[in-house]
Amino acid sequence: MAYQIDIATDHDPPFTDNLGVEIVEFALSFDLEADTAIVMSVMLVPVDEPKAHDLRFGIREQSLVSDWKVTAPDYSKESVDKYSQRNGGPLLGYKSIALLAASSGLLCRT
Repeated sequence: MAYQIDIATDHDPPFTDNLGVEIVEFALSFDLEADTAIVMSVMLVPVDEPKAHDLRFGIREQSLVSDWKVTAPDYSKESVDKYSQRNGGPLLGYKSIALLAASSGLLCRT
């Protein structure tokens, strides 16, 4: 399985799934033999408190042939070590957080 590294430097706008999760995704790499893209999903997940959200980062495998075929987010350290590149991933993660916060009007606190 040979991966072609191609970290995107810009993002599509955030989208909201059917559960109300706001998501920004960007490609980390591609496995052209398996017609698969490896994407980082940065998600704002609503929680029980009003107007509160969890910020989550997960790696997914997405089919390049069928848009609907995508794995659940993988939050494991092994997945991060396998797919992420240290040269651009953190900056794009921060940019994703800024896009999500701007689109949702949420105030981010740590």
